[in-house]
Amino acid sequence: SCGFAGTGLRQAHEVAASEDLIVSALVEPERTCPAALSALIAACEGTGPESDAAAARILSAAAPLAAAQDGGGLSAADFDAIVFGAPLAPRRLDRRVRRALALIEAQLGAGAVTAEDCAALAGISASRFLHLFKAETGISFRNLRMWKRARGFLLHAAQDTSLTEVALDLGYPDSSHFSRSIRKTFGYKPRSIRAGSQRLRVIAPWAPGGAAEPAA
Repeated sequence: SCGFAGTGLRQAHEVAASEDLIVSALVEPERTCPAALSALIAACEGTGPESDAAAARILSAAAPLAAAQDGGGLSAADFDAIVFGAPLAPRRLDRRVRRALALIEAQLGAGAVTAEDCAALAGISASRFLHLFKAETGISFRNLRMWKRARGFLLHAAQDTSLTEVALDLGYPDSSHFSRSIRKTFGYKPRSIRAGSQRLRVIAPWAPGGAAEPAA
């Protein structure tokens, strides 16, 4: 049996299932048209053949996703086609916000990009930039920046590398900051996530080896 449930970003939730396989698809709000995402969730959470087909497609996506990524890279459009049946419409963003997002991605692991950095790049005040960023992406600058860094831990969750090394590689100033951020994002401390992640497989278009998405 299979089912589908959608939650908003940073919305606390638990998953309880009788099956031993769970597929979690994380859709970043700044990348996807809100109307397209709402329509997808409504279709999957409904009843009838369309909902059943959507849930079954997501549940069976693990193998083709792994094969695609192992084959040399996976774009966001490839991921959407395999998991959702078609690429999700991209979100149209102000050019200044697109440039800020590209800067955040480029600097992951090299220290936090500040709102002041992005505001200077955009040629506007920090307060104006923060207002523009949230209006365009649907999420605050601080929360999105925290997510972008924290998601990198998923690539290390099933490995046995030192958590201190992982924290430094991801750009956290120290292990305490790393642990607090991961717990705030995922609800568990890094060590607890590792303990339950022996069979975790992360398919990430944004990860090294995935196809880069255009930032302009």
